[in-house]
Amino acid sequence: MKKSLKAVIVAALTTAVAVGALSALLIPGLDRLDYRHTNSQYPEVFRGNVADGALVTDIAMLAAHDAFSSGIARNSPPNKHDPSHIVNQLGALTDWGATNVIAGGFIERVSVAQTTGALDLAYSGVRYFDVRATYIDGEWYACHGLLSLPLREYIDDLILFLSERQGEFIVLEFRHVYYSSGAEELALLLNDIFFDAECNGETLIDYVRYDVSSTPLSELTYGDVTLGGAKSGAVVIFPESSQAAIAACGGRAVSAAYGCPGDADPLEKRDGELDESLPPVSYTVCYGYWHNRASSRAVIEGIRSETKKINADKEKYRGVFRINQAQQTPVFLLDELLPSLFGWSLIGMAETHNADLAASPDFDEWLSAMPVIQVDFVRADNGFLEKAMQSIRAYNAAL
Repeated sequence: MKKSLKAVIVAALTTAVAVGALSALLIPGLDRLDYRHTNSQYPEVFRGNVADGALVTDIAMLAAHDAFSSGIARNSPPNKHDPSHIVNQLGALTDWGATNVIAGGFIERVSVAQTTGALDLAYSGVRYFDVRATYIDGEWYACHGLLSLPLREYIDDLILFLSERQGEFIVLEFRHVYYSSGAEELALLLNDIFFDAECNGETLIDYVRYDVSSTPLSELTYGDVTLGGAKSGAVVIFPESSQAAIAACGGRAVSAAYGCPGDADPLEKRDGELDESLPPVSYTVCYGYWHNRASSRAVIEGIRSETKKINADKEKYRGVFRINQAQQTPVFLLDELLPSLFGWSLIGMAETHNADLAASPDFDEWLSAMPVIQVDFVRADNGFLEKAMQSIRAYNAAL
């Protein structure tokens, strides 16, 4: 009897400790004040530093991964159109309300990839914006698992930036869009991007200075996008599967969006190999290998492998945006479980990881293969932003 009672007490205490530890990991949300932000700003990345004839796909630039996720909070609704995301996988086990009570803090922490809005990111030197958008209850929202702010609020900020900074251009990549029906909803997204978002009487279409029907991306130059550096400009990437929506929009939208295959570019394969069943890479828009690793060391080793592969066959990858997806990803498998849990959040993981990227002796060589370097938490005060901008400007000046 005593042994039995002792076993019950031990089991109860073990359960209590386990529940307490799990609760400590799952319940707390993201406190942005826990992280230090750099005061460095880089409003001029290209102006006076890039030749008119430089191809936009060869120009080095800093990319913000899940760029429009700053508006996500613990009480943000889930993106119901993305069943593969951990938010909906957990939510499928029970109702969303219960999931939010139990694991809402954790979900928030793995959904927020940037702590500040689009205008701040642009003034920090970001020129390539990785954007996810979803259509919920008659409105297009930015998202990453959970809903962020209405999409047009972020676009408004970027129009303001472009209105203030001639000689600069931005790239908006909408490879991940989620919706329930078809062309009508996508046409509304195009309207949000190009026509409805407005600042000082201007819309994004006013900054599109190319025609996709006459200038393939592989031939688009800095001079084309900025009118020889006299104006600012925007390049927009949209899923190729939405051509019907683009046509439905009519007018200038038809010539404003470069299409990439599918909802997410099939070239973005975890094994790092091009899908040979696809057309030659020159007919696509983006290439970026997703490492899908939580270990900083594993991500950096993956970047080195990608650099070697691309530089060995540059013609195969020429004429597309080559993206160094340098961000970590929480992976809840045995060998990556601890860094995923104790990294605490995407922001927390990036705070340490980005410093490791900046310290790598191979950083400048990576740009030769993948001129677009993409990270979480761009504004981290860890030396990464300063190193990235120094290397990007030197690389572009030599083009």
